[in-house]
Amino acid sequence: MPTPLSRRRFIQLSSLAITSVFARNLLTAQPAHVQADETILVIGAGIAGLAAARRLQTAGYAVIVLEGRDRIGGRVWTDYTLGLPLDLGAAWIHGIDGNPIYDLARQWGIVTSVTDFDASAVYYGADELTDEDYAEVEAVVEELYDELEALKADLDEDKSVGAAVEELLADYGDLSARVLASVRWTIMSEIGLEMGEDLTNLSLWAWDEDEALSGDDVVFPGGYRQIVERLAEGLDIRLGQVVTALYHDGAGVEVETSSGVFVADRVIVTLPLGVLQRGLVAFDPPLPTAKQTAIDRMAMGSLDKVVLRFSAQFWPEELHSFGAADQPEAEATEFWNMAIHTGAPILVALIGGDDARQLERTNEQTVVARMLNHLRGMFGAEIPEPTAYVITRWSSDPFAYGSYSHIPPGADYDDYETLAAPVSDRVLFAGEATHAAYPATVHGAFLSGAREAERIINR
Repeated sequence: MPTPLSRRRFIQLSSLAITSVFARNLLTAQPAHVQADETILVIGAGIAGLAAARRLQTAGYAVIVLEGRDRIGGRVWTDYTLGLPLDLGAAWIHGIDGNPIYDLARQWGIVTSVTDFDASAVYYGADELTDEDYAEVEAVVEELYDELEALKADLDEDKSVGAAVEELLADYGDLSARVLASVRWTIMSEIGLEMGEDLTNLSLWAWDEDEALSGDDVVFPGGYRQIVERLAEGLDIRLGQVVTALYHDGAGVEVETSSGVFVADRVIVTLPLGVLQRGLVAFDPPLPTAKQTAIDRMAMGSLDKVVLRFSAQFWPEELHSFGAADQPEAEATEFWNMAIHTGAPILVALIGGDDARQLERTNEQTVVARMLNHLRGMFGAEIPEPTAYVITRWSSDPFAYGSYSHIPPGADYDDYETLAAPVSDRVLFAGEATHAAYPATVHGAFLSGAREAERIINR
């Protein structure tokens, strides 16, 4: 197989409390002092909300989870439309070493399957890049990343990753068309698609500031819902409760929903950043200026999936992922081979940023036709039509308005911490957009929920 193009930077800090002990504490630990007469509301039954609720209930608190959807999981969504479990939202455990989600999967006996990033390919037309091409692309990409780091360190004023990349690529005029296109595709894959955003909408100052866990990246052949359902066991979860207002004072909190009013001592808000940005929940008193500013400055990326089921597999069986570098850069698409994990001839196409948002406004037939155009360019015009497909639209989802958070130019990485800060000791915040070390990940969301539960327990 060719040299891997993926640049994977792993930071493992012993000070981080992300061990199997953390997962065990979520389920079994008992604090020394429990205020059993307190009731806690949790807004949102995604991973953050479920982690918070499970920990608090285990500790002896009365907990009610309010969820606007008709299902639990939030941006973790396992769908069965194509006849088997497929994750249309979050799909991976990113780094299994010390990852609490992986610890739970092992504890509960949930099967995982390893993603091999070495088993990837880039095509230019119908031809895969040669070994020499791969070596040149990898060398250029690595050099560009080093130059981006140096440029970031010298900036007096933030700029976009896209502007920086274009500035640096101007010095690479001797690259062949196929190598240059493959360099651009690789950067868009590793940065743009990873963040679900165009490079022009990503802050250079904030680029590569998050941390990553070491070890394999794995998926769930049986679906992520297995984690969600086990976390939710025994919890009081009220579905169809669309929250419209939240009132709080020194005595407690009141939460208005589409079905009534809930009164409690404290509340943990796990609404996605996209929902908070639209002001769909009225806070009384209003959120502090610093928190509202952070909400307004941050941004939600869009990473959509086009899941295609075929009658038979026509792509190389050994490949875990592949893409076409000769397609327009604005249409960068990465295909993932789910046959390796499920045994079924299924491809998942990832599209991100403005391209994803535009395709969400496009009819399904046109979206599928574009995916087939990519595939036929790589594997020939004779490949068949899919027998079935599913298309996501995360930016249009009224309970998410995007896939996960990122920092655009003009915002600041500290905005994650500002969003995480409690309002008095009554209103607390969790979710992937409140975890500065691991934003845009399931384990970051999980840890944020557990963090706020511990904040209540340890008052």
